[in-house]
This record gives sequence, structure tokens and C-alpha cells, in this order.
Amino acid sequence: MERVTKLRDRLVDDIVAALPDVLETVPREHRVPGVAHLCIKGIESEALLFLLDQADVCASAASACASGAMEPSHVLAAMGLSREWTNGALRLSLGHTTTDADIDTAVSTIVGAVTQLRR
Repeated sequence: MERVTKLRDRLVDDIVAALPDVLETVPREHRVPGVAHLCIKGIESEALLFLLDQADVCASAASACASGAMEPSHVLAAMGLSREWTNGALRLSLGHTTTDADIDTAVSTIVGAVTQLRR
């Protein structure tokens, strides 16, 4: 799991470094090793997910137990996040087969898609 945790942290770090207004929603010490959750200000998750799907990057806007729901998370709202943030929720999952190349692809695809949506 240590390898997956390092990959997850690199995924998040690289996205946060490349894009302004990206919020890590869970402190690292409380995260599950194979899950990253971010809120990206000023975009719509549904549009982002469409672009990611077109590039074969799998992601979700909802928690695993609310998958398929397109309403902003009540948990994120309870944390005090505005719709400007919660509308851009993104959950990414990693597993034992995830590679460094997968992380590179995901980062470049996410950064490109967010940049496109913010134009």
C-alpha cells in the first residue's frame, strides 16, 4: 500500500502544482491509500468527467457510495464549501496495478481538460 500511497500523493501534488484553485478535501493522514479527492473551483464535474472519459481516464464526481449522483455532495457542503467548489468535485481511485505512467497520463489529461473548461 505504501507504493499506492506515494502514487496517490504524486497525483494530487502534480495536479495542485499545475492548476490554480484546486483543493484537497481530506488531510493526507486521514486518506485511504488508493483514493484522491479534490475540488476544482469554477468547473462543472460533469463536463470534466466527459472530457476525462474521452481520454480513457476513469474518475467520478461522487463518493463511491453515491456514485452516479450528479448533485453536489452534502458532505462537502457540510464542510463549508460553496457550490463554486463542490460543483468541481473529483474522485480518483488507484490500485495495485496503477503505474507511474498512469499517473503521468492522468495528470496531463486532467490539467488539459480543466484548462479547456476554464477558457
